[in-house]
Amino acid sequence: MPRILRLLAFALAAAVTPAVAASAQANAATTTIKPVTATTMISARPDSGVQGNNWALDRFAREATVTFVREVAATNCPGTDTGHCYLWRARIFDNGVFTTIAGQLAPRTGSLDQSLAGLMQGGTGNEQFYSSWKTAKASLVPATENDHGQAATGRQTTTNWVEQFFGTSAVFNSTANPGGPNLGSDAGWTYTLNFLANSACPNDAYKWVDSAAGQWGSVAVDGNILTPNAADCT
Repeated sequence: MPRILRLLAFALAAAVTPAVAASAQANAATTTIKPVTATTMISARPDSGVQGNNWALDRFAREATVTFVREVAATNCPGTDTGHCYLWRARIFDNGVFTTIAGQLAPRTGSLDQSLAGLMQGGTGNEQFYSSWKTAKASLVPATENDHGQAATGRQTTTNWVEQFFGTSAVFNSTANPGGPNLGSDAGWTYTLNFLANSACPNDAYKWVDSAAGQWGSVAVDGNILTPNAADCT
């Protein structure tokens, strides 16, 4: 190769190399950490209504996913154990069945005459929270959980469920729920007792919606679940 062409090739290489390096750095900076998902089979979880009592026991599969967003100011995680704070997104999807508890008050109004099974489904798709940990592990979330009819506490509550992806020393926070995660504005669960579910009243069907978008199941438009005996069919 003539000398002038060699010099030109060298000049082009010198000009391209920084651009390639800058591109590689940009790609590394924008690399997204993959979402982490864990599924737990939950049984005998008591379900409360607006009348203040537990009206059903739930058995369902809970799929929870957490997604790293970015690092934020450490002040968003008061008392951070790592000196850092990170913003996370999360979603929870529950799918399973509920069994009413005869003799208990119904979820919105009235009372329950029988023990009957129906369908329940719901969760949240826009949960956000801060964590002092940058790494989430699905292995930390239990594969099964039996609540034995007792109300969940600590990290096992639905609100705090995503905390289980992180170590026990992790600090959590959110704007709407200081000191813990926030379920989000679209959180909600729908309970359905279909036609024929009640053999005493096969033509009765009920649905109750317990959601943040409404008034957490407290008004007439949210519906209700009832299990009448034959003499009280609607």
